[in-house]
Amino acid sequence: MTKAAISRAEADLREPYRVIVWGTGVVGKMVLGELLDNPLYELVGVIVHNPDKSGVDAGTLIGRAPIGLLASDDVDAVLSTAAAAVAYYGPTAEQAGVNRDNHIKALRAGKHVVSTAMSPWVYHKSPKVSPSEWAPVQAACEASARSCFTTGIDPGFMNDILPLLLTGVCGRVDTLRIQEILDYSSYAGSAYVPMALNAPLSTKGLLEDPELLIYAWGSTIYLIADQLRAELERVDTVYEKWPAPADYCDANGECLVRAGHCAAVRFEIRGWVGGRAAIVIGHVNRIGNQA
Repeated sequence: MTKAAISRAEADLREPYRVIVWGTGVVGKMVLGELLDNPLYELVGVIVHNPDKSGVDAGTLIGRAPIGLLASDDVDAVLSTAAAAVAYYGPTAEQAGVNRDNHIKALRAGKHVVSTAMSPWVYHKSPKVSPSEWAPVQAACEASARSCFTTGIDPGFMNDILPLLLTGVCGRVDTLRIQEILDYSSYAGSAYVPMALNAPLSTKGLLEDPELLIYAWGSTIYLIADQLRAELERVDTVYEKWPAPADYCDANGECLVRAGHCAAVRFEIRGWVGGRAAIVIGHVNRIGNQA
């Protein structure tokens, strides 16, 4: 970091850190609330994609009293606001090109970017992240002297930073397994479609494609292997599905999954070292406990 960049960073810390939030889905709304409650930050702009949200007060968007800041779908106008960073929560990695272009636009507007949208970018050195995808972002960082940081919970902190931290207190690491177990009965996001939950078992979810699954989560495998200096022989996947034995409904009588439809999935992304699956990220995702 140059002396000029350090001086700017020090100046930024003397006053509330001015942030623009781009995207107000499930995660973006959570971040809006956290920023408004933290005196270290000042929310100065909100970019939305849905025209129905444009012109709506940011407080109203998250079920609070109005704060006097209106969301807007005019990207260039909001990015022209004086701010240190953009917190980006756009579409998932399914729309990698859209995300790449939006990151570049924010960087070239002179903003640092922190994001959870592009999970493969938690480790851009992964062979699954093509140079054509990442090189323009890196060029924008260099041209603007701004940074781009991708993280999250999973992929992100819980399956790369924390596991690697814990290996630091181990004398020897033979196998590293990270697993998420989640009941999607009350999940408000759009995870049903990628996994084909509540669809006939014959319906193939997006994540059943090994290449797509490795693209989404595999960067973490490569990150861990590189940090532990383990030579990966290959990375593969496992994907299993279970049907609901009967209709499963919530307390309001809404049917969450129909009998015979997919009620649970288990998948793994496995990094092979020394002829065995040594670095494994696993997910057990279900609707209720009946599957």
